[in-house]
Amino acid sequence: MTNRHRGGCQCALIAFRSPCARKLIVVQPPEDAIETGTATIWLEDGIIFERFKGAPATSESTTKVFDVIRDLCEGSPRPFLLDARIWWGGAQEAWGTAVKELTSTFSAVAMLVEPEVAAKIGPFPDSINRLLIPFQVFTDEAEALAFVRSFLPSE
Repeated sequence: MTNRHRGGCQCALIAFRSPCARKLIVVQPPEDAIETGTATIWLEDGIIFERFKGAPATSESTTKVFDVIRDLCEGSPRPFLLDARIWWGGAQEAWGTAVKELTSTFSAVAMLVEPEVAAKIGPFPDSINRLLIPFQVFTDEAEALAFVRSFLPSE
């Protein structure tokens, strides 16, 4: 599949690489990862991972994703790493659906984005972080993973 990305480059969406193949993705989904129309989702070492596929999010697709995530969480909020490096945005209703689910589903959220997107994200992560649950935006996958790991329950 070929997509046109920011800056006008055209490249194939290569599994496990961010747009334009700039960075190798460290965390790989296991074979039993669950695929939806917009994302790949899995639970690993107590952390929920979601990797966008590049399709825009809608309220319906977000509801499907949260149905999968709730099943994986088994009633316990878990840390969540959202890999949004391959993502084309979403409808306002999709954000509304997601925000309603945050506190009952996650103990903390790390949103991983490309550097040029991080500066354009706006104030919503800070608002969620201040009012609901820990929520940070990262451009480095290792830092995002360290953040969510810090919210795993002590054994």
